[in-house]
This record gives sequence, structure tokens and C-alpha cells, in this order.
Amino acid sequence: MSDELEQYTKYDLLEQERINHYRSERLYGQIETGCSLDSRTVYITEGIDEDSYNKFLYGFKTLDASKGDINVMVCTGGGDTSFMFSMYDIITTANNKVITIGTGEVCSAGVLLLVCGNERFVTENCVLMSHGGSVFFDLNVDEAKARMKWLEWTEIQWAKLMARHTPRSSTHWISITRKEAELWHLGGKAIVEAGLADKVIERS
Repeated sequence: MSDELEQYTKYDLLEQERINHYRSERLYGQIETGCSLDSRTVYITEGIDEDSYNKFLYGFKTLDASKGDINVMVCTGGGDTSFMFSMYDIITTANNKVITIGTGEVCSAGVLLLVCGNERFVTENCVLMSHGGSVFFDLNVDEAKARMKWLEWTEIQWAKLMARHTPRSSTHWISITRKEAELWHLGGKAIVEAGLADKVIERS
């Protein structure tokens, strides 16, 4: 092998190593943040807590800094109400169109995040569950009474926001969650028929 050819071969190997390293780092970063830069998708696939909220915040804001539709895939058992409201505000004030996609189970706090998209899709076997809020107070009586005001507000505000994005009124959402311990919609077709999504994703 000539010196010139050997030099180019070494360069190619180093360049390929650099590309592979970049791809590996990019993939690791996407896994860590729950965000795919290539498909412009943010994944909500954990319980909604501080850790998953921080991943969502970083990933969504990164995508929203450039032009293009943002996909938000939702598959969660629910979680913290305050983080849910913040994620809702982030989605509904985005600079770009937001497409939400429900798959697997979309429960509790995840429901509002699905219905608030500019376009809402669900997979064929997606199931959705909404219910009234619950909380445990390790507080004295006066503190618990004050905290109950917050809990009542979250219930009313959730119902108002659900009414904003569905055919049902806030009164309906309050009454149904108080009447039903858990309200289930089984399958993508049922979710669309209830006005909680726009379309079932068809199989190719």
C-alpha cells in the first residue's frame, strides 16, 4: 500500500470513528431526554414526576426552538398534577404545531396531555382512563383545609381544560369523574368516538 493510500485509509477510519461516536452520543442523548431530534418527537412514557418532567421540558423546548411540527407520544399511567399542568401550558403555547399520539395506556394526568394537541391521534389498541384526583396529606387540620382548596381548584381547572379540547362541558367532566371511580375508553375507536382524539392511526 502506498503512503498516500495509507494516509487516506487512516483518515477514512478516523472520520468513520468520529461519525460513529457522534451517532452514539446523539442516540444516548435522545434516550436520556426522551426526545428524537430526527423525527422531532418527544416521548412521555413514564410516570409524570420531576424526572420525566425535566426530560420533557428539555426535549420539547429544544425542538420548539426550530421550525417544524412537534410530535408528542403519550403512553403513561399518569402522575403529578402540577407537572401535568405545566406540560399542558408548554404544549399549548408552543411556537410550532403539536401533534399528540396516544398509544398503550393513556391514564390520569396523561389524558389532558393527549387531548390538548393541535392534532390528536391514537393507535388501534390504545386505552384511556380518567378519574378524580386523590392525595395524601401529612398535615395538621388547618393545613389540610388549606390544601383542600388547592385540590378542589385542580379538579375544576382540569375539567375546564378538558372541556376546551373535547365536545363535553366542564360540568360533565366533573360529574363523571366523581360518579365513576375510573372512566375507561377501550380502544382507539372508542377514544375517537368520545371526542378525545381525532383519528386512529391506520395499519400500513
